[in-house]
Amino acid sequence: MWDYDSLIGKAKAYNDRASSASTESLDFGLWLLFGFEFLARATLARKHPTLLAAPDGESILAALGIEGTRAAKSIPFHTVVTRLRYVVGDFTPEVGQDATDLMNIRNAEMHTGESAIESKTLDSWLPKLIRASKVLTDHLGYEINDLIGEEVVALGERLIDAEDMKLVAEIRKRVEEHRRFWSNLTAGERQQRGAVSRWPVPYGMPCLACGTSVKINYEEARRSGVRVDLDGNRVVSVQNLATSLQCVACGLELGSTAEVRAAGIPHLVQTEEEIDDRYDDVYEPDYGND
Repeated sequence: MWDYDSLIGKAKAYNDRASSASTESLDFGLWLLFGFEFLARATLARKHPTLLAAPDGESILAALGIEGTRAAKSIPFHTVVTRLRYVVGDFTPEVGQDATDLMNIRNAEMHTGESAIESKTLDSWLPKLIRASKVLTDHLGYEINDLIGEEVVALGERLIDAEDMKLVAEIRKRVEEHRRFWSNLTAGERQQRGAVSRWPVPYGMPCLACGTSVKINYEEARRSGVRVDLDGNRVVSVQNLATSLQCVACGLELGSTAEVRAAGIPHLVQTEEEIDDRYDDVYEPDYGND
């Protein structure tokens, strides 16, 4: 029911149908949105089919190949998005929001009288689909062109490029505005504002506008499996995603990972954490070994 090969095959079949349709047609959008949902579900299925099973009833048993007496049920798409955050390291909150937006369009098309797809321009949804699909296909080890038609991908990427260039220009303008604000302050004002802006690594870096220490906010994106390092310690690799930046000195703010990335700031930081450090205070020493 939730076999990876059948789900990824279905995603490709629907995307192939979209490639044969006119970009202005309802079929183009509808088949791509169907294909995207199956790509997302296939990504969870490859990790384990139980990730697609509803937690109630006998669905988890069905995912394990155990036949039950009731029909198995799949998780809703918003739960797919939540679980992909744990499975795919680059499936950021922004990618998750893109995926949710896409499914909202599909749901409005399927369940309301609204012409949800035809009423929207391609540049309002196709970049989101290509961007989110690429995160998933990269994780699965596919080239995105293997699952979505090359011409469709090329069109989506051109729209993404235009969108990214617009954001980069917007961020540059914002930085320049705060740079001018900073330069118009007196030396005393700059010293006073700079004195309250002190952030240690990895949370701090020089502000792009004023050069004082600025805080970067990080969110844990993914945690790898346990391994043993050269010193014999049990460690995990933790990927931390930059989600925002605030400078209390000049007031510059970047409010999302996309804005941090557009500013040219590394948005993914990897650290290592010793497992024993997390659990030493939780468990009692082994009884009888004292």
